[in-house]
Amino acid sequence: METGDQELSCLISLGPMEQKTREPVHVYSFPPPILEIEELYPLAGTDVNVTCTGHVLTSPSPTLWLQGAPDLPAPGEPAWLLLTTREEDDGRNFSCEASLEVQGQRLIKTTTIQLHVLYKPRLEESGCPGNQTWVEGMEQMLACVPKGNPTPSLVCTWNGMTFDLEVPQKATQNHTGTYCCMATNRLGSVSKDIAVIVQGLDEGNSSAIFIIITVALGVGVIIIALYLNYRPCKIERRKLSCRQKEKNKEEESQFAVQQAEKCNAHHC
Repeated sequence: METGDQELSCLISLGPMEQKTREPVHVYSFPPPILEIEELYPLAGTDVNVTCTGHVLTSPSPTLWLQGAPDLPAPGEPAWLLLTTREEDDGRNFSCEASLEVQGQRLIKTTTIQLHVLYKPRLEESGCPGNQTWVEGMEQMLACVPKGNPTPSLVCTWNGMTFDLEVPQKATQNHTGTYCCMATNRLGSVSKDIAVIVQGLDEGNSSAIFIIITVALGVGVIIIALYLNYRPCKIERRKLSCRQKEKNKEEESQFAVQQAEKCNAHHC
């Protein structure tokens, strides 16, 4: 059905009799807004335009709101945003909201789109620590997850041989050494040396015991300090209590003497 003013007719027939009625209607069209990014896969540091427009079939023209846009456009005007892409924008979602008021009722349609930013591989300390400690006899894997878009491939070598990053290794002292890891995608590559130390199981237990003892000693020192600080206060309170009792006794004695003197004066 076309948009705009139309006529709706209804025909009812029963035997030879027919009944027909017509009613005017207004047809609205409100498809979701059109959200476009100038380039869906830009390189980091590239300027891109994000534009939101109302659908050509929308009648009347809707009001648009683009997430992150500096200004709210007038009804019928597109919303836009100029963005300098960063690595952190990879996977960022943009949304555009179109609103249309029909007979006092506000209708809303939303469109979303995702931005993919391309950047060279990175081997950050958070995902690929330069110093790693393994426990002898335990199943271990080299912890190294590269960042980058497209997703980089990772190859690590050890003693001139490619090290298997997918299969856990039973750690031995022979695994101690420096591993060289290289992450590569079509934009470039980056390498990093990782120092691995294999610690004996007894050493690991000793370290844990040392930490527990250190914590226990620290707690003990705090408790003793609190006790020593509390004790003088307690002794001082006792001294004050004794002094108060002595003072009360002196006052009672003085009162008794005064009463006796008064009694003698009146020949009690």
